[in-house]
Amino acid sequence: MKPTPSDAARDALVQTHLPLVHRVARRLLRDSPTWVGLDELVAAGREGLLSAATRYDPLQRAAFGTYAYYRIRGAMLDLLRHECAQSPYARARASAQSALDTLLEQRALVVPGD
Repeated sequence: MKPTPSDAARDALVQTHLPLVHRVARRLLRDSPTWVGLDELVAAGREGLLSAATRYDPLQRAAFGTYAYYRIRGAMLDLLRHECAQSPYARARASAQSALDTLLEQRALVVPGD
């Protein structure tokens, strides 16, 4: 039976390896489409890091950093794969809708006569 790390050990692994998430995200961002943001990649990478910390088996011979790197990068690539699976029309429509929502929200905050 595979030992599961305690919550404290898992949290320590996550905190220690957060800079790895940012390094991998910046590296992937260079080759990603322009509409993919760093924040999206970092969020996906954090999920990958948490998954790595939860599933890591210290009895295996891989160092945690190596194991986490591939889980982090895989989570980011999954995000890119999912985003790229959408048609360009669907992405453009979602982007336009977001811009319209932002504009309407800004106009709603402006009260005439103030």
